[in-house]
Amino acid sequence: MEIKLFPLTNDYVFKSVFVKDPRLLVSLLNAILFLDGIREIEEVEILNPELPKDSHDEKNSILDIKAKDKGGRHFHVEMQAGLQGIFIKRSLYYLAGMIRDQLKASDEYSILEPVYQVNILDFNLLATENYINRFTLREETNPRLELTQDLVVVFLELPKFSKTIKDLKSKLDCWLYSLKNTSQMKKEDINMVVDKTPDMNNLFKILEYYSSNSEEKRRLEDKIKKDRDYAYELVFHFERGMNEGLEKGIAKGIDEGMDRGSHLNKLETAKKMIEKGLSISDIKEITGLSDEELDSL
Repeated sequence: MEIKLFPLTNDYVFKSVFVKDPRLLVSLLNAILFLDGIREIEEVEILNPELPKDSHDEKNSILDIKAKDKGGRHFHVEMQAGLQGIFIKRSLYYLAGMIRDQLKASDEYSILEPVYQVNILDFNLLATENYINRFTLREETNPRLELTQDLVVVFLELPKFSKTIKDLKSKLDCWLYSLKNTSQMKKEDINMVVDKTPDMNNLFKILEYYSSNSEEKRRLEDKIKKDRDYAYELVFHFERGMNEGLEKGIAKGIDEGMDRGSHLNKLETAKKMIEKGLSISDIKEITGLSDEELDSL
């Protein structure tokens, strides 16, 4: 019987895998950042390998990955499944921190090392059909004039990546397909990916271990269950808010009031879900709001 793997779009699973084998992080970053192979990473040190302990406030933990390679370059990688309208501002805040935290009070600016930020999103964020977008600092009227190569920000939007298993050609294709489809991949799919990108082999071995080892499986399932329980808690408040809106509408005898109260409660609940990082698919299922309505938030 085939083992169903844990999804890599879960931030806890995502960080657990790369902490266990930083060589996989090297493979992923090289596939995303250094397509020409000229400035490839050889080895990285993960600077924040800690994973949150079991606690009631786990949902609030930031499960990003900070790393540094032998050349001193700094990397920030994050998997984000829940739609967040403020995500770009948040990413800029973290990016500024990566630069600022390199220096102590007496250090010279000359020792600042390049910083690379990779945001992997399980929702659509940018108004483009491209599933990967790389940003650097360039002059507005003359894009060929680059201020520096020491700052790179990448957004990967998994919903826009539509290649099938048979369409995969590059290492980046293999990584994006696996990030998006891990929990649905069959043994033959895994073999095809590993044949094309051998350095991803341990990715599936680790996921198979997590998905079959009783202790590890329980730990990850408990973490995912807590996330779902939080969603159900929001559903409860959502339904209670809807009922209150209906009661107010009935009391006034205005059908439009019922509809308006119900809709306002939906929007308010969706805002709270977005702030807490729930996935867009969960928010749509719970509230019944359309893509356009969620985009407006």
